[in-house]
Amino acid sequence: MKSNILVLLFLLTLSSCSKEDEKPEVIKSEAKEITTFEIEGVTTEIDGDIIKIYAPASLDFYYWKPTINISEKASISPVINVKVDFTNPILFRVYAEDGSFKLYTTELILLEGLQEIVLKLGSKDGKQIAVDRYLGKINELNNKIQIDYSGDAVERWESWELFPFLAIETTNDLETEPANNHFIDLSIKDHQLTIPGLDKTYELSIQSSDNFIKGINLPIRREFISSNFARDAFPEYIVGLEEDDILFYTLKNQDLTNITPDYFKISDYASITPDSSLPQDFSEDVVYTVTSETGVSKTRKVRVVEKNILMSNATNGAFSLSYTTNFFRYYIATSPIVDVELVNVETGEILGSEIWQNYETEDGRFYLQMVADEMPESKTSFFYRVTLEEGITVDTHGGVVFDPDGN
Repeated sequence: MKSNILVLLFLLTLSSCSKEDEKPEVIKSEAKEITTFEIEGVTTEIDGDIIKIYAPASLDFYYWKPTINISEKASISPVINVKVDFTNPILFRVYAEDGSFKLYTTELILLEGLQEIVLKLGSKDGKQIAVDRYLGKINELNNKIQIDYSGDAVERWESWELFPFLAIETTNDLETEPANNHFIDLSIKDHQLTIPGLDKTYELSIQSSDNFIKGINLPIRREFISSNFARDAFPEYIVGLEEDDILFYTLKNQDLTNITPDYFKISDYASITPDSSLPQDFSEDVVYTVTSETGVSKTRKVRVVEKNILMSNATNGAFSLSYTTNFFRYYIATSPIVDVELVNVETGEILGSEIWQNYETEDGRFYLQMVADEMPESKTSFFYRVTLEEGITVDTHGGVVFDPDGN
């Protein structure tokens, strides 16, 4: 009996050990697919084991960094972390967890269509073309074209009778509407470009990128030319300004705290804040934000410079030319001129002179006529050092250039 019990216990122990040694069978995944293959701005398609890349005609390069998704637990070779050239086929190998693999090959398909669209400026007879050109950005996925241009450049060239037109290139000379070299009205905002042969239409947006203050006038005492850009102004006036900020020159002793501009010009199709028709405190720099038609904003400052005297056309340091010792100038001032010295710009030497006439005109300006003691031997520039009736002496930015040879 005891012997039978021992045998039974041995068999039970043996059975228990064999169950513990058994392990469940691990089934490894055999999934090995490229599930998505995407390139920004380019249409792609996975067709069996071929990855088709449809390159728009507007591209002249085929370097991309694709976004690739594969089956769970699979791996891919090569792994692409940088832009690579897809001009020639690239072979991808996708490995499943079970060690099996699948091959995919890329195929670059060059599409027919729009290659390039450029906004140019030229004469109506086609004989003259401006150097400025604005390349369109073509978005094939959304069928949109955007051309950003400089309104200032267009305005400048139109004064030379060079007008905007579209230069259009297509594959196999496909016809477009509007046609190649079609002159275009930039004031019309809703444009389309159609390629009838491909039954394709693009939304065409042509917008000005300019965001400048182009001119301002304030209803205060000023000369005829009363403003300029900081890039053209004298250094003592432009501290803290950028080159496209505006300076406005006026006489001292005026209330500048609540002034509404009576003329304010910004870039075409741009917007501005604060409203330029509202009064501002111009005793300090006034900061405006000008937003271009393309949506790019830039802050622009307007600074009022107060002076005791403003010589006519001397905002940028203009000098009048004289072939004789007689010359004249208009000015406005906080008080009349009582004395003038002609100071040699190069040497600082004084050229003797005499005031012949100095009187106030009907428009509130002063007319100053002078005669120099002698004519310099060669072309020489002099600026005016004036003393006002109130006892102030000022070195002005205006002057005279004597030219004995009449050149």
